[in-house]
Amino acid sequence: MPRYIPAELKGKEAHNLPENLKRLTHREREVFALILEAQTAKETSRALNITVRTAGQHRERVIEKLAARSATDVLRIVREAEHMGLVAQSDLEPRP
Repeated sequence: MPRYIPAELKGKEAHNLPENLKRLTHREREVFALILEAQTAKETSRALNITVRTAGQHRERVIEKLAARSATDVLRIVREAEHMGLVAQSDLEPRP
């Protein structure tokens, strides 16, 4: 069942995304990129050569910093921000 979002909050997370992305560390940006690829914590741990627990902790921090409720919510926020023209694809990739 879809989650109800009050009209006054709809899109708020998307409007804040560009600023919130700046708060992510380099490792969190790497994890964020993997969330966008729908990678699980286990898959993330393999890709980054870290433990599943550490990958899960990074995912939790990314979700928190982006004011999301879940990894799926991160995807929704990013899609809304893209649709509104607030972020470009290059904004969503890990920084060097």
